[in-house]
Amino acid sequence: MVTERAKSKQGSLASYGMGAITGGLAIYFLDTRRGAARRALVRDKTFAGLRHASIRLRKRSADLQHRLNGALYELKARLRREQVDDDILIERVRAQIGRPVAHTSMIEVSAVKGRVVLRGAVLRSEIPGLILSLSKVRGVHSIDNQLQRYDSEEEISRAAGHRMHHVAEHPAHSPTLH
Repeated sequence: MVTERAKSKQGSLASYGMGAITGGLAIYFLDTRRGAARRALVRDKTFAGLRHASIRLRKRSADLQHRLNGALYELKARLRREQVDDDILIERVRAQIGRPVAHTSMIEVSAVKGRVVLRGAVLRSEIPGLILSLSKVRGVHSIDNQLQRYDSEEEISRAAGHRMHHVAEHPAHSPTLH
């Protein structure tokens, strides 16, 4: 249990310490030889810091405004359920495939009136990210997932080798990659 005397002693030490710090700062800044330069330096640093903070705040608020505008336009576009030309939709989808999928050349994409069809070979672990990514593409209304799922890169390589061998023997069956 802390006694009244101990509390008083702690309070006295704190007061003494604050007084010493205040006195030291007063001597430092009110010095007749260098005090004015020190005060000017503190003033300049303070204003520079405030100016930089103001610039950062303006940039962040502009960034936030642009992000909100973009989100609003995306929401409006989704609510309109716009009809996108099939070739444009295929290009949008192909642009998104590269994010979640390692072997993009193994995927064939076709589209008809917002319905996207995916064919080819892909790692099983990449499918959820791929479908999620493509479902957010503007103009995609449905996804027909006809992808062949593989558990390893080696399986995909073997499938690709078999497919290329098959295509060389039967050029009429060659897949068209969009």
